[in-house]
Amino acid sequence: MGTPYKTFSYHTFGCKVNFADSSYIARQVIDKGLSQVSIDDYADICLINTCSVTEKADKKAKKLIKTIHNKFPETKIVVFGCYAQLQPEEITNLEGVAAVISTENKFDISNIIYENDLNDSHSISDIGDVEKFNISYSLSERIRAFIKIQDGCNYNCTYCTIPNARGMSRSFNINNTMKELNNIISSGTKEIVLSGINIGDFGIQYNESLYELLIEIEELNDLHRYRISSI
Repeated sequence: MGTPYKTFSYHTFGCKVNFADSSYIARQVIDKGLSQVSIDDYADICLINTCSVTEKADKKAKKLIKTIHNKFPETKIVVFGCYAQLQPEEITNLEGVAAVISTENKFDISNIIYENDLNDSHSISDIGDVEKFNISYSLSERIRAFIKIQDGCNYNCTYCTIPNARGMSRSFNINNTMKELNNIISSGTKEIVLSGINIGDFGIQYNESLYELLIEIEELNDLHRYRISSI
């Protein structure tokens, strides 16, 4: 079919994991043939990756949606991320929003755009059904990559919305993680920053551990430095 859209922009709220996800999704959209433009310029599609750590974060997202719609009423706004998962109906009712994408389906956004399937009928799947994991990364200064190696959290703290917004803890196993890291490093990256929502639980579903992953990373000859953003 092919997409009728030519340009897109995106904006990210929240943590380094969100920035890694947005960068990954943007590269997918570019691979589908769209050109990226600034958030301040007109785009056929505007992707907004939201945070919902605080009520203030929600308000920032709503303000940006309103600003973009008022400035570029023809732009189709696609919203995903934590706020989208937690409050899909609230976002759907905002003017200018073409689609609200669930945590489970956010890495399908490029296909949704390419198939010209943007509408408000994309249902938000139950967070308990989320199983997909994608290693995503964003580049800084072209030689440093912030890499998401883990997502979600298994600890249902009463004050925290993360399990309801991002799902249970999940990652690739060590073997597949190392394959992805090698691919990233082979592109010229010299420093990696390991990120996640709760990376201390990396590999938990495979009876593997972050410590075992770090032992493997130590053997990467072409990597100059690695850091852990937080545990």
